[in-house]
Amino acid sequence: MLVIRAGLVAFVRRADSRAQTLMGHAGGGAESVAEQIAVQVTTAGGHPIVRASGEIDLASAPVLRAAMDTVIGDGVRQIIVDLQDVTFIDSTGLNLLIAVLKQLGPGSISVVTARPQVCRVLAISGIDTLIPIFDSVATAVEAATKNPPE
Repeated sequence: MLVIRAGLVAFVRRADSRAQTLMGHAGGGAESVAEQIAVQVTTAGGHPIVRASGEIDLASAPVLRAAMDTVIGDGVRQIIVDLQDVTFIDSTGLNLLIAVLKQLGPGSISVVTARPQVCRVLAISGIDTLIPIFDSVATAVEAATKNPPE
């Protein structure tokens, strides 16, 4: 499991019965509570789920990117990004989603959110035409299982 808060990265990987913890700095100085982001990496149906909560902006996007890079570094070719608990996303977060899509290729990333303000930003930006958006993790996992990346 990967748990990240703005300013601090704590990585716990469970492989067999071992646990490994890595900690490091993921951004600048002290952020207010409103600027914090928490990221967890789990799996469902064999697919990695990168679950973010809080706000994704210039200050917090590197934290989410660190989690994505960890998953991609493990050789994963398909990621489900759960934004159900994200209350705000700006162009930095949108650029991050596009960067991961470009890095991994078509069909490699999907987003889960039913939050109207996040859905609206994804629609206005046109990202919803490039990346499939689902309203539940279960639906995203089902689609990822049926449609593996090319």
